[in-house]
Amino acid sequence: MQYGRFFLDWYSGLLIEHGKKILKEAVKIFRINADSKAFIGGHQARVMQQKQQLDIMLGLRTKKVDIQR
Repeated sequence: MQYGRFFLDWYSGLLIEHGKKILKEAVKIFRINADSKAFIGGHQARVMQQKQQLDIMLGLRTKKVDIQR
């Protein structure tokens, strides 16, 4: 069970980091300002100023997942 929990936490973190990288590149390419919104992958993401961390609202959270069912 520990391996499954570790894997889900690890994979969730990778997905979040990938989303941040993609959104940072989108900001550079499309020069999105702080008040713009992007519709990416079926999920709405608000893009903040470049110096701030991007707030990704993809429904992914780094919370513990109960895999014991």
